[in-house]
Amino acid sequence: MLHILRSDYFLSEYLLAESELSDGIEVSVHRRSTVRIPFSGLRRLGESLSLCGRHSTRLFDRAYIERLSRIGPDDKVLFFDVQNLKDLVILRKFIPAHDVSVFLWNPTSSFCRSAVGRATYAVRLRRAGYRVFTFDRDDAARYGFVLTGQVYRPDSSLVAPDAVPDTDLFFVGKDKGRLQVLSEIRSMAEAAGLRCKMHVVRDRHTPPLRSEEGLTDADMPYAETLRWIGRSRCLIEVLQKGQKGSTLRVMEALFYGKKLLTNNPDIVSEPYYDPQRIFVFGKDDPASLRRFVERPVDRAADMARWRQSPYRIARWIEAFCEASGR
Repeated sequence: MLHILRSDYFLSEYLLAESELSDGIEVSVHRRSTVRIPFSGLRRLGESLSLCGRHSTRLFDRAYIERLSRIGPDDKVLFFDVQNLKDLVILRKFIPAHDVSVFLWNPTSSFCRSAVGRATYAVRLRRAGYRVFTFDRDDAARYGFVLTGQVYRPDSSLVAPDAVPDTDLFFVGKDKGRLQVLSEIRSMAEAAGLRCKMHVVRDRHTPPLRSEEGLTDADMPYAETLRWIGRSRCLIEVLQKGQKGSTLRVMEALFYGKKLLTNNPDIVSEPYYDPQRIFVFGKDDPASLRRFVERPVDRAADMARWRQSPYRIARWIEAFCEASGR
């Protein structure tokens, strides 16, 4: 049996839909206790360091702990998009399974500020008995994590292969320090006479007085994101600073038959790289952008081709089980 403990992030819920999973897989949500606990931060630190709470915890609901405790020693456990170190270390002592893994859906640089913090994070997870999977090449090489592919689940009910695009380029996501690059891409697109839709959510990186088209405080529901993908010819991917790995935008472009504009220079070494389908910002000629975007593609063929790819969630889980069993 494979037990997947996913984050409560809406994309984790979307990807791990029951209809995509085979028998022998149980999915539940990783959640902390909703009860207010005095000095919870200090208690979490103490429990993660095994200074207190060796056989009990008030930081998680009893039902959650009991469910983890019932997992068999020969079962597999995967924490999907759960990255909090203290949570993972605390919960490990309640899980009888020997094979316990974590899939990080963000580069460590996005949640550990210093190089020392990132190295400590990797060491403590390893000491707790976790095998760590990542899509980020630098994290895999530097910290000994297992490199795995990105993962996706297509939904043709919201992105029809015969839909006629009425937007040229589309970006959605949090700022994460990417606003300047996005502004440069918008300027390049407008100079080429292309229509550009950007939905950039403000975060701690966004200058407080910055006012720009597309900036918002509201996340875009994923169903609406998919509708915009269906309306667009080309998706925009901008990596976070220090990231070395493809984002979900690449998967969406592949699965829905869209072009991709990315600032990731390493994408040229990926097996799916095709200069007819992927434009590398900072490398390819801006004068060719309009011709690149307007070149037709066979979206229906692409969607059928990628349906059985290793990046699809069901196949990805199969590959994970094989890799974790080695």
